[in-house]
Amino acid sequence: MAAPRVARSSLRHRMASGRAGGALLLASLGVAAMRALLPGAGPSFAPPALGQPAGLRRVALRAGEDGSIGTITGRCRYATGNWTLLKEVAVKSKEDEALADEAWALFEKRYQKPAKTGIYLDTPVARDDVRYRFLRLAETLKLSTKETLEVLQTDDVLMVVDADYVKNTFEAMIRGADFQKAIDIVKKNPSILVSGEDIETKMDAAAFGAEVRSFFRPLDNLIQSALGRGR
Repeated sequence: MAAPRVARSSLRHRMASGRAGGALLLASLGVAAMRALLPGAGPSFAPPALGQPAGLRRVALRAGEDGSIGTITGRCRYATGNWTLLKEVAVKSKEDEALADEAWALFEKRYQKPAKTGIYLDTPVARDDVRYRFLRLAETLKLSTKETLEVLQTDDVLMVVDADYVKNTFEAMIRGADFQKAIDIVKKNPSILVSGEDIETKMDAAAFGAEVRSFFRPLDNLIQSALGRGR
């Protein structure tokens, strides 16, 4: 009589895994749908100061002491619950600076109204904020800036997500699997990085969702192109 119990247990496990995979896939597809429906989302008014100290001067590029050619300052939210946390990221080379500028140009193309107003929903998206997130993403994923730009060209949603949140999510993915599996999933489905740290226990479902997103990406690209946000 033990065999039927094992079979039922195995069946329950497969059903639970299937539900987890389905939920994660729906969440992933939901991100794509949100971007399709809100290609230029953002208020038409100028962004507020977002809690920046009075008189703060945002330094776009400043020489560093670690061999870098400068730094870019951007706003973070994850550690403070708002957007008052300012952080710097090193610009390691002229190529990195140029590719950060390309990331901003990509943002201007795909998020036209937010690029003008400086805010997307409640997220600050000034030029330095976007360039900062791009360089932070390269650090987080341990990719070259050229490879990181390819990730954003695959899915641009990470330009409007807090850099610390993305970092914590990716580290959770590594804990749940390993670096190679995590980076493979991200390259196929960059929006997985909006999942949060709970992704640590759902890496098999994340891998399945990445394959599905990769399969349907040509259709997503077609929709984006029809909306004037062609890839």
